[in-house]
Amino acid sequence: LYPNPTRDVWIFVNPGTAIKQIQVFDAFGKTVLNLKPNSTEVEINAQILSQGLYLAKVILTNHSETTVKIIKQ
Repeated sequence: LYPNPTRDVWIFVNPGTAIKQIQVFDAFGKTVLNLKPNSTEVEINAQILSQGLYLAKVILTNHSETTVKIIKQ
């Protein structure tokens, strides 16, 4: 994931295993984005989001998942 923090875009890269789904949650736990890219590289436009802290749940096609903190400036 880069750049983090960002003003414009976040880029998620996972070589080898495709990203099945990315769910982005705001500080209140509300889902603000839900993408199903099925790709090893995903670009998310952060300009539509308000400034603040978000959590991104990333699910891969092999069913592994991780959650990362992302910051919108």
